[in-house]
Order: sequence, then C-alpha cells, then structure tokens
Amino acid sequence: MRTGNSVARSLRILTAATSLFVLGVPAASDADTFYYGYGAAGPCYGGLTSFTPITASIPCSGWDSFNNPVDVLVMGLAGYVDLGAYVQVSSPGVPNFSATFGSIATIVVQGGTGSGILRATVNVSGVDSINPPGSSSAYFGFMGGIQLFGPGVATLDIPFIFGVPFGFQQELNAGITFGPASGISNYLNTASLAPFQIFDPNLQPLFGTSVTSNSGFQYAVAQVTQVPEPASLTLMGLGCVVGFARRHVTRERSRRARAV
Repeated sequence: MRTGNSVARSLRILTAATSLFVLGVPAASDADTFYYGYGAAGPCYGGLTSFTPITASIPCSGWDSFNNPVDVLVMGLAGYVDLGAYVQVSSPGVPNFSATFGSIATIVVQGGTGSGILRATVNVSGVDSINPPGSSSAYFGFMGGIQLFGPGVATLDIPFIFGVPFGFQQELNAGITFGPASGISNYLNTASLAPFQIFDPNLQPLFGTSVTSNSGFQYAVAQVTQVPEPASLTLMGLGCVVGFARRHVTRERSRRARAV
C-alpha cells in the first residue's frame, strides 16, 4: 500500500512551465486516498494525504524569492465526485505558486462478464483573475496525465474487466506558473464527475451495471435507454399496421350496421 509519506513525495507542485505534474496510478490493492499539495516559489508549502475526503483552507504569509511580503490563501476539496482548488496571491505576487487537490480510488465494475469500457466525464469551470493575464497554471488531469487546461470538459475511456479492481485518479490544480503575478485562480467547487457510462468493447451501452470503490462508495452510473433492435422496430411497425387495420374494419362494420 502507498503510504502517506510516499504520496506526499510524489506530489510534484508546478515550479516552472515545463515541470508539469504527471499523475500516478495506484495498485489495485491501494485504499481510497485523497490528497493536496501546495507551494513552489512562494511563502509556504506543504501537503496532506488522507483516507477520507478533504476540505482545506490554508492562509499563509511570508516573503517571495525577492524578499517581498506576500500573503497567500489556498482553499480546495478532494472527494470522490467533486474537486476544487483556489489560490489567492497578494501583490506584488510570486514567480510561481500552485495548489493541487486530488483523489485516488480503487474501483470495480459489477453486473456483467468479460471486458468493457468505463467512460469518465468531468465538467470543469473556473475563473482566473491573475495580473498579468496568462499567468495561470489551472489544469485538470485523469490518471496518466493532464487532459485539460482551464475550463472545459475532460473525458477518458478506461478498459476494464468485470469484477477486477483498477485504479481511478483525478486531480485539479490552480495557481500561478508564469510570474511574478498576483490575483486569484478560482476553481473552487468547480470540477464535478458526471455519472459513469459503461459500454462493451464495441462501445455499445451496457445495462444493470454498478461501480463501487474500495471503501464502499457507490458511484452514479448513467441509465441509458436501450434502443430497440431493427428487427424489433419492424415488428413494432407491423403491430401498429395490424392494429390500425383491425380498428378500421370494426368502425366500418359498425357504420354499416347503423345504416341498416
């Protein structure tokens, strides 16, 4: 099992435009974990790993690398479904400073046999009020790397085998990379995981499935309405025609009986 110290060491806070955070995938035996890390060229740095969802508010004061007084406020959350990250830096700013909040869950898909594809979709919103503009480092990442810079929609298809646990990781980062800069990178409570979609290997939707984490958390799964097969549609069409014909004959007989 990955320990808190090893997770903390694996947190790579952005220290330059080229040192992008690379996410790791936990072993299937790992417990669900939640983490945050913050810092770089600023007045404070640190991190935390927990086995329960995290909500954090961290004010810190100090001096930047030029001995200018700086106040920084970090806020965020790391949960199964929702992530948030917020960094506020006072003037005159810092060369770079960011906060990352993430979760690592071991999940298993039940309700079928063989293999399938789990589709994860996260909607990310947020606002950067950083001066000078273009200094923000906000991003969202699934396991394996960064999928999205700034607001947008991130989607990942994950192959799986029914009944076999696998790792699912997501994280959100906000802050400053191209400083000195100051202001607010506000992605607090803005990344939300949509219900999972479960498909067979040919991307045909599967029904009656469930997704559960190692700790027992039940993820929402999208309930897709099954589309009738072409043969079923043909039979339905024939049934409508036959029904219409029967009603027409009945009405005609009734009309003739009244005429007599």
